[in-house]
Amino acid sequence: AWGMTQPPPLGTTASPDAEIVRMDTEAQLQFKLKQGRPPIAALEQYVKGLVAQTPTSKIGFLTQALKLHPALARARIELWRVHTEEGDHRDALAAVDDVSPDHRLARQARFLAGVSMLHLGQHAQAFGVFSDLNMRTPDPALLNNLGVVQLRRPELALGGSAANYFAEAG
Repeated sequence: AWGMTQPPPLGTTASPDAEIVRMDTEAQLQFKLKQGRPPIAALEQYVKGLVAQTPTSKIGFLTQALKLHPALARARIELWRVHTEEGDHRDALAAVDDVSPDHRLARQARFLAGVSMLHLGQHAQAFGVFSDLNMRTPDPALLNNLGVVQLRRPELALGGSAANYFAEAG
């Protein structure tokens, strides 16, 4: 039940940020090396979380994976999905808030955090997240969500009209 807010296509959020693309090959290699490799036990719990049949089981396995390797961003994003499907937006936000800004999935995590903020009524914070992401790398999904935020904010809120964001999103 996303309503008008929706995650952008995987190619948009999983693509390297413009800042990373501009790096030379050596700098990109150093960035990739910072991403880390989780231990097998953490990966095992993560995979069990992906294939588990119930939300409670998924949450249990993914939480265990994160206890074993807190930097496992994919587990944090999947945990966000489960909590969001369950309508638990506070825990969903907490799951992606800890993704390192240096991680290659940081942009996706920030976007998902913005969606959670929107669901929690944290409109000013959601607007800030979506604006920042859009300034770094413009995206129609971000413009759409900025429009949704503006629809939900008071009339005199800064940031422009919702109609302008929707028109720009195409």
